[in-house]
This record gives sequence, C-alpha cells and structure tokens, in this order.
Amino acid sequence: MTFSARIAGWAVGLSLLGLFGSRVVGPVCVVVLDKPFVQSQFLSHFQNLAAAARLSRGFGIVPQHGRTDEDDQLGTGFGVLIFPPLVNWLLSAYNWHLTFIVLAIIIFVVSIFSALLLKSDPSKVGQIAYGEGSARAYGVNTGNKSFTLKEAILTRQFWLFCIALFGYGFCFFSLDVHIAPYATDVGISSTGAATILSILGGATIVGQIGMGSIGDKIGYKRAFLVGIICIVAAIFILIIARQLWAFYLSAIFLGLAFGNCSTQESPIAAWLFGLASHGIILGIFACSFTIGAAIGPLLLGYMFDVTGNYQYALWIAAALAIVTVILTTSIKQIVTESTLKTVSTK
Repeated sequence: MTFSARIAGWAVGLSLLGLFGSRVVGPVCVVVLDKPFVQSQFLSHFQNLAAAARLSRGFGIVPQHGRTDEDDQLGTGFGVLIFPPLVNWLLSAYNWHLTFIVLAIIIFVVSIFSALLLKSDPSKVGQIAYGEGSARAYGVNTGNKSFTLKEAILTRQFWLFCIALFGYGFCFFSLDVHIAPYATDVGISSTGAATILSILGGATIVGQIGMGSIGDKIGYKRAFLVGIICIVAAIFILIIARQLWAFYLSAIFLGLAFGNCSTQESPIAAWLFGLASHGIILGIFACSFTIGAAIGPLLLGYMFDVTGNYQYALWIAAALAIVTVILTTSIKQIVTESTLKTVSTK
C-alpha cells in the first residue's frame, strides 16, 4: 500500500507543486503524514493505524524536480539512524499510543519548520537552477542531444536503466524490510535488530556524503555500479550470517549502497538524455525503482512464509542483484551527431 500510494503521491504532488509552490504543498503533506500518528491515541486496533499510516506516508511524499544529490537525501539517513532506537525505547518504556503521539509532535514541529524554509525559485536565494548555465558543472555533456520523453522511451538505454532500477529497488528494500526480522529469526535480540537498522542509517549518511560525489570523479554509471556491487556483497553476507557482527557488516554495505545509488539516479538521467524532459524521465525511473521496492519485500516475505526461512529468498535477491550489475554495465551514453561534432572540435 505504501508504494502504490507513493506513485500516486508523485503524480498529485507534482501537479500541486506547479500550482501552489513548495511552501504550501510541503506543510500540507506534513499534516497528511502526521494525521495517522495523532489518530493512534484513539485507535484500538493497530492494523487500522498501520494501514492509515502507510497510505498517508505515500501521499505525503513531495516529489523533487531536477537534480537529486547527497544533500537532498541526507535526511533519510539521519531518520533511519535516530528513530529505530528511539521508537524501540519508547515502546519498551511506555506504550505504542504514547510512542506515536511523540512521533507526531516531532514530525509536525521539525517538518513544518523545514517546509516553511523552502523556496520555489532558486533565484530568490541568489542561486541558479540546475541546467541554467551550469549544466557542465554538474557533469552533463552539453554537446549531447536533449531527448524528449517520446524519444527517450524508444532507446535501449531507457529500458535498461528502468530494469536496473527495478532490480535495485527490489534488492535494497527486500533487505531493508527483512534484515531485522531475519536477525531476530536467527536469535538476535530486538535491541540488536534495532541497532542494525541504526547502523544502516548511519552508513547511508556516509554513503551520501562520502560516496555521493564520486560520480563526478569516476562517472555516474560506474558510481551506481559500485553501489549495486555493495548490495551483492550485503546479500551474500546475510546468506551466511548467524552472528550480530555479520548483520552489522551487511547493514554497512547496504547503507553505503543506498546512499551512493540514490544520488546517482538523477545525474544518470541527465547524462543519458539531457535536461529537456529531465523531470518526467526521472519520475519514470523513480517509479521503476518504487515498483521493485514494492514487489521485493512482498515476495521475500511470501517465500519465508512458504519455506520457513530466508535462504531461498536471499538467493533469488542475489541472482537479481547480479543481473542488475550486468545490465548496468551494458548501459552506454547515447552517441548522436552533435556529440561527435563536439568531440571532433576538442
């Protein structure tokens, strides 16, 4: 439900952003996200709250235009780092009603304040919008042709990267959702499982700050490939993991992968297809990732229910991750006549 609502949220959010701007849409989305946590004080059935929270969380996503870099993604890492141990402590010390009220207050205060600081036009703060006179500074080859969406979907690269993002979303969120249950299934305590998630969040921050900029140095496709290889490593570690340290190591690889790959999607879209239809092309790429992220955890959970363990599910995830590595390797920048002319004049 979360991911279906998220896809719909992108469509609705993009339209609202164009009409009202980020300072209006941002607080509205925060209120929509906050509502289920406030309702938790009055609901007596946890499944009803969970369903409402998932739906509202999906529609609470405010889509981003243009370039997504490590600064934009950094909040995700901090959230994953801080909140699992906080929620675990609140639940153990008090109850889930009070826990969700505390979360509601934190979300409302922090998010509303942050949303009100947003500016819809970079020129208002003395900056230049991405693609306006500074495309080369971000590594975009201005000699390349900028593709429209109709032209982009007719290329092999478009579909290769869609499938690669599907595999990335499938593998990452399968591990992200199931790593803590898998840990408790092999005898790790709930506190240890919460610590695994916190380490994953910390590694995400490191990946976003430390690895997010390597695309500018070694190329965006190679940087994305490094992240997928980290996911492959994380899966194989989990296959043999029985001790807490092994789960910590897998979480580190997984966090580094997410922090790195999430910052490369938008530059890769611009690297392949230019900036003419960058927003909509990036949106389709994001949907491919989200579809994989929706299917992966569901399939792994089903396989666990059928087999009673995670081994078969992890091997399937490993196979798909390796296929994703191969697909990513085969993606090449589209060579057009304008590109050849640009290269010949250098």
